[in-house]
Amino acid sequence: MTPTPASAQPARRPHAPLWLLALVTFSGTLAMHIFVPALPIAAKGLGAGIGQMQMTVSLYILGLALGQLVYGPLADRFGRRPVLLGGLGIYCVAGLAAALAPEVHSLIAARLFQAVGG
Repeated sequence: MTPTPASAQPARRPHAPLWLLALVTFSGTLAMHIFVPALPIAAKGLGAGIGQMQMTVSLYILGLALGQLVYGPLADRFGRRPVLLGGLGIYCVAGLAAALAPEVHSLIAARLFQAVGG
């Protein structure tokens, strides 16, 4: 058996830098922790009660849990990269929707989807 020349082997993708992996991993919990101190200000700005604002945090945690249950099998089926990029896309769009939310119910929904993406 003759050895395969190096040019005949499939090209390998370069590895992502460690800082990028850490940043992506950190993004899911960052959005939760950065929002907690602003709950009273956001409640005043949206004309909502503190209970409704706390719901954004509770559903965010639920969304993170559900997202992990969904993305694990999807990553096994389609690979990590497409699932990661899809999740980051959902996270970014939902984050923009949360930033532009006109009332508390749309903020709660956007935060839930942001967590699922995160």
